[in-house]
Amino acid sequence: MKKITYISICVGVLIIIIVSFFYCEPSEEYEVSFSHDIQPILNTKCLTCHGDQGTVGLELTSYSTVIKGSDRGSVIIPYDADNSFLYQKVALDNPGTGDRMPEDGPPYLTDNYIKLIGDWIDQGAKDN
Repeated sequence: MKKITYISICVGVLIIIIVSFFYCEPSEEYEVSFSHDIQPILNTKCLTCHGDQGTVGLELTSYSTVIKGSDRGSVIIPYDADNSFLYQKVALDNPGTGDRMPEDGPPYLTDNYIKLIGDWIDQGAKDN
């Protein structure tokens, strides 16, 4: 009798797993928020050099200054992180121009921070 109950339970669990696999909606992709996710990274890791009193040509104090870019042009290409200068500077070991950012303090941003920045750009670099 115990054997039949055990088999019944196993079959029931298997059916639930199969049904869940085929009929559950995939979770929606997390929408990265500039104000909640990106600005705090910039505030803690970038504003020493890229604040409003910074000495370099790129200010990262707000959404509008990030989108404005530097004195050399835009650093963000919405929906295209791989070709966005800002992403290249934080994600690539050899970004092509100058050193990988940030220059001071810990050598690089965490993988999670880099992914958030890339995802935000790939999602359109929205002011959200």
